[in-house]
Amino acid sequence: MAVARILVVIGEVLAEHCKENLCATLAEGFSTLPPEALRHLQEKLPELPDHSEKFAVDDALFLQRNGSDIAVSLLFRPSATTIATAIKNLLVPPSKPELGASAVVIYAGLVSEGSGHWLLPDFVCTPSFVEDEIEEIISAYPKPVDIENLPPHKRILLHIGVGGIVSGGDWKQLPTRRFDSLSGHPLAISVNATHPPSKQKPTASGDSATAAVDYTDLRNLVDSLISELPESCCPLLATALNPRGPTDQTLRVSRPCLYVFPEGSGQSAILTLPGYSMLIDSGCSHRPNFWPVATYLDRLDSVFVTHWGVDNLLGMRAVLPVAFETNPALPDSQQPLLCLLTPPPNPANAFQFPEPHVNRSPFSLSLPRQLAELMSTMKQNGTRLTLYPVTRGAKLSSTSQPIQLYKKIGQGTLELHALTPTDEDTAELRKLNDDWAKASPALMSTPVNSGKMPPANRFSVPLLSHTSVSGLVLWRPARDTDPVLRVLFVSPNAHQTRILFSLEAVVAANICLRHSKAVLAELERKRPVTAPPRRPTVQQVRTTKTPSVCSANSLDLKATGKSAPSHPSVRKESGPSAKNHERSSVSTKGATTTEKVASTPNANPLANPTAAETNSSTENGVVAVAAQPNGNANGFHLTHDHDLTPDLNKLGLHDGPPRELLQTDAPSDASFTGGHASLLDDPVAVWGVPQGLPVPAPPIGPTHDAKSATDKSATSARRLTSVGSGRPVASARGGRSNETTSPATGPGYSPGCTDASAHAIGPGGAKLPPYDKVKPVYVDISFLPGGGNAHLVDAEWFKRVRARYYVATDPKPSVALMEAIVIGKESWTGEDAKLPVSVVFAHESEELIIWLGRNAGRLHGCHLDVAAIASRSSIQLMSEPHPIIGGPVSSQPLTCAGYRIDL
Repeated sequence: MAVARILVVIGEVLAEHCKENLCATLAEGFSTLPPEALRHLQEKLPELPDHSEKFAVDDALFLQRNGSDIAVSLLFRPSATTIATAIKNLLVPPSKPELGASAVVIYAGLVSEGSGHWLLPDFVCTPSFVEDEIEEIISAYPKPVDIENLPPHKRILLHIGVGGIVSGGDWKQLPTRRFDSLSGHPLAISVNATHPPSKQKPTASGDSATAAVDYTDLRNLVDSLISELPESCCPLLATALNPRGPTDQTLRVSRPCLYVFPEGSGQSAILTLPGYSMLIDSGCSHRPNFWPVATYLDRLDSVFVTHWGVDNLLGMRAVLPVAFETNPALPDSQQPLLCLLTPPPNPANAFQFPEPHVNRSPFSLSLPRQLAELMSTMKQNGTRLTLYPVTRGAKLSSTSQPIQLYKKIGQGTLELHALTPTDEDTAELRKLNDDWAKASPALMSTPVNSGKMPPANRFSVPLLSHTSVSGLVLWRPARDTDPVLRVLFVSPNAHQTRILFSLEAVVAANICLRHSKAVLAELERKRPVTAPPRRPTVQQVRTTKTPSVCSANSLDLKATGKSAPSHPSVRKESGPSAKNHERSSVSTKGATTTEKVASTPNANPLANPTAAETNSSTENGVVAVAAQPNGNANGFHLTHDHDLTPDLNKLGLHDGPPRELLQTDAPSDASFTGGHASLLDDPVAVWGVPQGLPVPAPPIGPTHDAKSATDKSATSARRLTSVGSGRPVASARGGRSNETTSPATGPGYSPGCTDASAHAIGPGGAKLPPYDKVKPVYVDISFLPGGGNAHLVDAEWFKRVRARYYVATDPKPSVALMEAIVIGKESWTGEDAKLPVSVVFAHESEELIIWLGRNAGRLHGCHLDVAAIASRSSIQLMSEPHPIIGGPVSSQPLTCAGYRIDL
């Protein structure tokens, strides 16, 4: 006996009337069930009621039918939080060990061709997302303590059926993952386990062949569920966006600002300057949240596409044709001009794509075909296009070539420094062009090596992630007293390691990236005019090269008067000795001090740093010494006089520990040294007569000395293996205890670090690359790699990229991300530790809200706060009366979800 649960997920669709296609796709998904799960479901289906209960959850429609041992749920266009909750309810373990469970997830809707990723309204569901949810459920239901005394637990079967993708795409990776037991029940996962049934008729009796499986009951269930959906499944998706009219008012800004919008998996933002606006990505929704702001801007000059993917496709299809359509009422000089950064590969030539497969699903999205259709439509509408491929224009070790986007005299210059891809990625870009020209389904899931040399070539990343574009935008005002605006735009599918090392050469070439406040006028004043003084350690080397014979031969140099002051050995022979002698015998006089300073204009201020520190309490901070009668005009002695050599016994010079032990001032009398010679030779004698205390018992366990010796040996070994690096190598990371690591980061990692740092650790503990060589970079706004996904960014990013605002666009931010931000901020030292830092989340999660409430004091202690959650914030556009036409102000302002960062 087992429990059966079915979860049907319906995502986005392009057409309005598509119920027949949805039924066919769901039936194809059910046909991929393993035989065991299929028989189990057919036995339980008669227990279901004929009608469903309807609920509305986060703008999603929820249908549910419950039987005694079976439950069927349907989610129509769910959000990330809704589908995460549904998966948790699906995998609740049975109450008894002898009970098993069959959990089935069937998806129908828009799906990425090749990878099989699901397109939901504001979210792209990937296998890694489901894997994280499974891990979270397993941690919530640990294995029973007395499992040895309990009967054997039956397994839980999780089957995922993706209709329209026979191969399963990237979902085929889930069965290869190893999961712990779920409350003692073994967990087995299958994806598209069987092929669709054959259309051949059943064989005659007596034949050994197996008859075709009957899916009639499952198809009736699918038809019944789809019939309960509204007649118009997606009425808003079929409606085009409304552009701004010619007489409508426009939105202008007087200062630079950045709008952040909650667009789900595909990030979206608008950078607005006085006279220039740039759209960064467009989100994964048919009706993006940024459209009310974008349509009322006085101009939209360029679109910066950081990556190619299905999470960025639907937004471009909806926005670009409307935002840049030709308006006959405007002259040619005022027509909108689209500057599409990072265009599709080879946009000038029309690709001759091969014919699609006959059995290709109507919900399958091909990225090259969709973008080619979009570009063709825009050109036919008369849109003026300027396609500019964005690359670094140099190798990773060289600085990037800036692209000037906007310049106006009296205002400033806007530059774009592309970080990736580089000239070293020609093979990857050629592979992208070839797959793009063929419209190959493997384009979405092709892996490439993350490095050229071993052991970096043992790690792989997706091709679209490796060729994505991340850039640094610099707004340089015309006045050097105004701060430089620095915004780091990172692709939501990029890894932190690639971005960190692409910044190294750019930071070295731009001084504004090496300071928290980038005001060019202040930075110019901070630059040293003369060469920096030599280190005090050079003085110790010079003192060893002062033989007395050198001063005897220096009599011939007195007549020149030029080489004598610059001779280091002569200066060291007379200067420190004379000062020490005068300090012990001559009293301090202010007039004498003034004369002495005036008589030695060429004296080296670092000649005697110890003397300067000792006499820091003297007035005006100047050491009082007497005039030197036997010197030349520059104050340098040319002969060696024994009278000027100080007596060390009279100066009271003693070693540090004995002087600290005696707690007395050493007099200049020589009898002190002789009378206490025994104390100085035998420090134990200072302890006095023993007090007769009993001998202490021997310590239990390893002594502190043994532990210290072990720590020292481990430290020395770590230094040798890491080539002087301060960070521990892979062996040290794996050997740490889990007391300071959170469950989100997993065992074996340092606090705040996740598997995102594992890309920098090679076999045997070798670093790929050494993170410690990356210097801190200061920006005003930084978008996070992976949108804030803990698999792509961790505390190593926040230790080195120091920003006023961090923008996380992940649709379901985790607690591990906040742990990484806090630990990274706590590692800042000096004045950086007091810099205020704000985090802007595009979305929220229940775990994140709970964590923020429990760690409010910790956030306050490191000067860190959460500025806003864009999905809970709103931007209101208030109407004002026209200066010429006049009229009342509109009582209903335009409102959209988002957050504005003023700079």
